[in-house]
Amino acid sequence: MPDAYDNLKASALKKYKDSWILFKIQCLRHIDYFNEIMDYERLLEIQFFMQEKVYQKGNYIVDIGQVCTELIFIANGKVEIIVEDECGD
Repeated sequence: MPDAYDNLKASALKKYKDSWILFKIQCLRHIDYFNEIMDYERLLEIQFFMQEKVYQKGNYIVDIGQVCTELIFIANGKVEIIVEDECGD
């Protein structure tokens, strides 16, 4: 027998569609892994785990040498990508 949580979740998945959620789902659909094996309902569930972060101009998203363990989407603005070669140049 479904509990109240399952009923609420099912209702939210069917009815709650705002532009930010739709944007996150579209970002996921651009990744073959998510696009090929997951339906809309599954992507809708995954997008709830996506977090919005705001960076000010001049801030680093990932520092040189830092291991990035996240998938990052740029929703607005510009990003400068700096790559060092083996000599540090």
